[in-house]
Amino acid sequence: MRNQFKTPGDLGRLQLPPAAKMFYFLLFSSSIFLVCRAIVCPCERPELCEQIRDERDFEVYVFDVGGKTWKSYNWSMVTTVAAFGKYDAELMCYAHSKGARLVLKGDVHLPYIVDQDNRTAWITEKVNLAKSQFMDGINIDIEQAVDEGSSEYRALTYLVKGTTEAFHREIPGSQVSFDVAWSPNCIDKRCYDYVAIAESCDLLFVMSYDEQSQIMGDCIAMANAPLSQTLNGYDQFLSLKINPKKLVMGVPWYGYDYPCLNFSQQGGFGLFRKRKKKGFFSLGFRRDFGAFKDVLPFIKTYGFNSLRKTVSSYPCMSKPSG
Repeated sequence: MRNQFKTPGDLGRLQLPPAAKMFYFLLFSSSIFLVCRAIVCPCERPELCEQIRDERDFEVYVFDVGGKTWKSYNWSMVTTVAAFGKYDAELMCYAHSKGARLVLKGDVHLPYIVDQDNRTAWITEKVNLAKSQFMDGINIDIEQAVDEGSSEYRALTYLVKGTTEAFHREIPGSQVSFDVAWSPNCIDKRCYDYVAIAESCDLLFVMSYDEQSQIMGDCIAMANAPLSQTLNGYDQFLSLKINPKKLVMGVPWYGYDYPCLNFSQQGGFGLFRKRKKKGFFSLGFRRDFGAFKDVLPFIKTYGFNSLRKTVSSYPCMSKPSG
């Protein structure tokens, strides 16, 4: 028998124990609350809750990690903000007022989505969350090791395709992007089907940083994103016939501090000790910079070495020992 009721008053007509009636009442009340929460626009102007549909000739893509830093963004340039921090309705309203998208962060343990039902459930959850928060898409940030041809390899490709189809269907004009390493050559064992993924989604966000995560030879201090190496990474994506209009260059605003064992004034490089990190030898100690003024104390302390490594085309700061 199926019980049908539309109002809490209908519960009185059901032949149920008091405890069961209370359960149905709480369930009914919770459902009403969730529906109301999903349809109430938090913006002063209701039209700001409408998803952004405009297509751009270029992207200025920002990752927001929470707080109110977004109030200092140059909104005349920003086109998409990926919300990696706590959801901020004020940020959503403001981004929409500037014609910029606000998209979800999407991450999932890959073995979980090998099962098709789990994939479907994950996609449905993300679509509903985006709709309830008046957001404009999703940035899929997996960054997990995958063996080429494995079940996770195939599942990830299906996930991106299914996510894109669902978002485009349920939220017209929405954007689905996927984060990739600086090179498609299995960086940090991320052996993905880059061609199929690029064909499925709207954008590939190329993380052109942390390019020294795998050091197999001498530990030579190098830039976070050496120019020539970075450009070579994009050439590798283009060699796969990936549409260049889908590639978004991600640039870092942080560097690494190397405690070098010795430094070559003539060669412009230093040797440093290896440190283990996630199975690979990492590059140094990370230094974050919120603005250019944060770099100035380092220049004052260490001085600026005008020598430029020929291979990587970058200058460096150095402080002689002693």
